[in-house]
Amino acid sequence: MRNPRFVHVGVTYHQLPSLSMEHINLVDAAISSEALDWVRYAWNCYILWTASECEIISRKIDRLPGLGQPGHFVCELNPSGAFGSLPPWVWEWLGRDRGYGAFTLTDKPLTFLE
Repeated sequence: MRNPRFVHVGVTYHQLPSLSMEHINLVDAAISSEALDWVRYAWNCYILWTASECEIISRKIDRLPGLGQPGHFVCELNPSGAFGSLPPWVWEWLGRDRGYGAFTLTDKPLTFLE
């Protein structure tokens, strides 16, 4: 088994006439089954801390019942030096020490988020 790392998952629901929490919960469950830790920072975007391969995560999402053919993208994510306008709790989640040392997300202070 490989060492855990961050993986980003983005899901689009092209064929669903109306998105419901049931659909999101199905994806949440698939994500949860492959992640040691994870966060959904938008209704369709996830960051995982996982040792699973991106292909395995993608195939689990692809097989979810009732979603039709959602488009999705799964890729490794390197948050070192990351910068953006996510809520402070997401930055805190990303920077958390998970036994491999905390990440330095940016060389600029994040006080602008407060």
